This record gives sequence, structure tokens and C-alpha cells, in this order.
Amino acid sequence: MAISGWEALSAHDGIVVKDIKEMAVKAAKAALVILINADTVAAKGGVLNSKSTDLAVHAVFIAIPDQPCKRTSFGSKEKGGVFLAELTTPWTALLAPARCAL
Repeated sequence: MAISGWEALSAHDGIVVKDIKEMAVKAAKAALVILINADTVAAKGGVLNSKSTDLAVHAVFIAIPDQPCKRTSFGSKEKGGVFLAELTTPWTALLAPARCAL
């Protein structure tokens, strides 16, 4: 039995859609892990170390993805700390809504 071009294209589209859904699920799971880890850091309170600052900045970029800058531009604790301090909403307040959005 021969397969028409439309059938082949439809099958290909189905595979592509499945792959896109799988990638989205993986990305959401990875984002959730970051947000949960950021919750742990936020619960400890106090001054953030370098690793915790990176995690907090990453969590903000998950919560508010349309930032006017790139996350990778915060290569130091100082730059990340300045970014977090300049937010209009504390980064810790962004975690729960971001988790719910996933």
C-alpha cells in the first residue's frame, strides 16, 4: 500500500509535535527543580553565597523570562546581587507564582 505525500507529512508532523511536547516537559521539570532549590535557599535567609546567588538569578529568569538582559551576563556574585536588589518585587516572592505557572 502506497503512502501519499499528505499522509507522510501528517505522520512527520505528529512526530515533531510529540518531540516538542517531550522537550517542553523536560524544560518544565528542570525549571521546577531550580525553583524548588531556590525555595530552599530563600528559606535559609541571610546572605547568599555565589552558588545561591546564581540559583536565585536563574529562578528570576524562569519566573520572568522577558528580562532586558541575558542571565549569562551575571557571571559574578556581585553582579547577581545587584540584579536581585534592583528587582521591584523581591525574588523570593516570584518563586511560588512561577511554580504554579509550570
